[in-house]
Amino acid sequence: MEMGIDRIIYLKPISTGNPSDDFKFPFKYTIQERFRHRFSKPKPDKWTHQLRRYDYTQNLDLTITERNLLSGEKSEAHKIESGFFVYSYFDEERELFLHPIMVNVPDLIDHLARKSFYYPEVSYRKGYPIEQKQSDTIYYTRIRPTEEKQQVVIAIKFDELERVGVVRFHEKQIGGMFK
Repeated sequence: MEMGIDRIIYLKPISTGNPSDDFKFPFKYTIQERFRHRFSKPKPDKWTHQLRRYDYTQNLDLTITERNLLSGEKSEAHKIESGFFVYSYFDEERELFLHPIMVNVPDLIDHLARKSFYYPEVSYRKGYPIEQKQSDTIYYTRIRPTEEKQQVVIAIKFDELERVGVVRFHEKQIGGMFK
């Protein structure tokens, strides 16, 4: 994933009805995709010590790794060259893709590079306590790296992506019983 491209799709243009006016070749779309499991692996609750699974769909956020702390190298936020990023949660029990979203990558990177505002993780999880957001500024946070992965992760809420206009597609769910 050096360039952040998982799939290349060629889209044949719709015919105009007049062959001399039609495009002669398909258009190329590059896509990076990530499908997260809906639930985390069971872990003991720090107060009750009962095994609990975290439901990631509570967050409704797109996460992108920014850098690797062990190597000091940049990660996907700085290497992605795809045109679109398709992101979704997958509920294995119900065989559903939950909240699939497709984001225009060049627009997202433009917002992060030039029009972004960092929010501490605690405020981010509770919701943004900002009464008036600047219309073209995207609000994000960084999630603390886990000991296991040692990566800095940028998290952006889905509604924030929609608000700044980088979303091309977003549904509540797709699929069900893939057999």
